[in-house]
Amino acid sequence: MSDKPFSTSFILQPDAGPKLQPIPEGNVVTPAEAPVVEPTIDAMNNPVTNQERLHAKLGLLRDMIANIGGFRYHDDDDINVSRLASKLICEFLNDVTHVQNLAIKTVIDTAREVDNTPSLNLEQLKAINERYKMVIRCVSEVPQHIQTAMGSTAMARLPAQEATAYKTDMESRIAKEAIIRIDIEHKIIGIEAKIEAIQQERRAAFDDFTLVTRRKSIKREEPNEFDTRPKRFQSSRY
Repeated sequence: MSDKPFSTSFILQPDAGPKLQPIPEGNVVTPAEAPVVEPTIDAMNNPVTNQERLHAKLGLLRDMIANIGGFRYHDDDDINVSRLASKLICEFLNDVTHVQNLAIKTVIDTAREVDNTPSLNLEQLKAINERYKMVIRCVSEVPQHIQTAMGSTAMARLPAQEATAYKTDMESRIAKEAIIRIDIEHKIIGIEAKIEAIQQERRAAFDDFTLVTRRKSIKREEPNEFDTRPKRFQSSRY
């Protein structure tokens, strides 16, 4: 693993507000493999959304933590065991990076959509709110997987220096998850405020309509009771 410290470039000054930046990938050295080309359309020729990519990457992360949990070794083959353990932890961390970067991209793209469409209707706002909540659910799952990896047999089979470096990297990913989650929670508060404002306007309009309709529907059972003009004759006699 590289000795390069975890980047904190995504942390801005207090008056600048939170801003998310992707995690530099390749913080840990992985075995050379063929590049993975992610599909841009699905089987029905529909564009693959960031949410769909995020769910797919999260599925890979779950599979990887299952592989780490099932790690077995033989005491008489320490070198190969250490290499395999290192490969598993390395791939796991890269999967964590992919999940968090896709989460950040989804949040940035969604925030840009909100900024570029000032007149979002109620249904659009609710859809955006659900998208943010979906991202929170995905990234909030990451720390528990990291904790599992940190306490795994694979980590225990790494050389001390390498294990320490991986642990530092994992702790930085947990800190990153907190920053992503807090940023999304702030955005959700803003979206829900807009939703509540629209709903209040609708309730107020409905109340006004109901009041006017009710006034028009009032019938006087004794209309003559309110008529103070002199009577020429008593209608009840005829």
